[in-house]
Amino acid sequence: MNNKNLFRILLCLILCISSTTITFATSNTSLQPQMQTAYTKSYADIPSGRTATGFCYGLERLASVKEKIHEKPVTINSVTKLGNNQYQVVCTSENLASNGTFIVDIFNTIDDDVRDGYSMWFGLFDANISRYGTAQVKRK
Repeated sequence: MNNKNLFRILLCLILCISSTTITFATSNTSLQPQMQTAYTKSYADIPSGRTATGFCYGLERLASVKEKIHEKPVTINSVTKLGNNQYQVVCTSENLASNGTFIVDIFNTIDDDVRDGYSMWFGLFDANISRYGTAQVKRK
């Protein structure tokens, strides 16, 4: 084997190793968790939003729970306070079950069941992720 062939073999080995290393490094970066954008929205008198970890609080939980159930994005278009601890929430979604107007009644108790007359419930949390009640939801 002459020097020219040895040089070619070494060059091929170096290129193969560097190509494998680049591919490996690129694939590892895609496994890192994606950062969520934190935001706060003003819905009537209930502070709502999403923390940097992606946890939804306040009435934003309604959209989050519906997204998880129906696997389609849900946007809250408006919130109107109807009375003491009662809100009308208008949502938009590609999914018909999540699209429309909902009445949300907030109870200071921590319930884990749907009350009579309601179709779903979710825990109501503040921005510090402290649970302070239960929201019961029915379609208007």
